[in-house]
Amino acid sequence: MIAGARLLKAGWKLAYCAEACALHSHNYSLVEEFQRYFDIGVLHHREAWLLDWLGRAEGEGGRFVRSELSYLWRRAPWRLPEAGLRTLLKYAGVSVGQK
Repeated sequence: MIAGARLLKAGWKLAYCAEACALHSHNYSLVEEFQRYFDIGVLHHREAWLLDWLGRAEGEGGRFVRSELSYLWRRAPWRLPEAGLRTLLKYAGVSVGQK
């Protein structure tokens, strides 16, 4: 994120490549989930210019949570408590990390 933002600020361009293939997956424990979002909060605090320049994505986060909960409600309702807990941990992690 920082590398891309610095390149853009320096006048470079970033491009989307539809043919590119990136495979990744996360199977974080609850503690690892909190730690990941804590680190993101620290990054946003230390590199505040990123959010000032590129904007905040809170609306996207809310849309993602609503979409995830809707999907789970229809397909795996027993996973709703875990998803809710993970959402709270993400929010708490970012909030604490920013402080």
